[in-house]
Amino acid sequence: MQQGNLYRICRLEKQSTTGAYQQDLFANQALIFISPKSEPPILMLEKLVELCGGKVCKTLRKAGICIGHYKGKRPAGSQYLSENWILDCITQHALCPIDGYVLE
Repeated sequence: MQQGNLYRICRLEKQSTTGAYQQDLFANQALIFISPKSEPPILMLEKLVELCGGKVCKTLRKAGICIGHYKGKRPAGSQYLSENWILDCITQHALCPIDGYVLE
């Protein structure tokens, strides 16, 4: 599935629900930092995370999850995951185990 389609699906789902929007897939996750060099582009991933109830932060040191490759200093205790983790969670409507998504 193309990344643009994922964004449209989330947007349409949000617009079609009655009452409060119920998509809270990332609501209980730590702050998420998305690498500026991520693919799909950072703005698209940020919007997807936010549409799914997650919170994105602009500084890595505050984040518990880092999405995409990042060459700077990494704080201890943060998880470094592939962009595919976000995309797969959304397409499966469930949080995927991080095994297989961890970046070194």
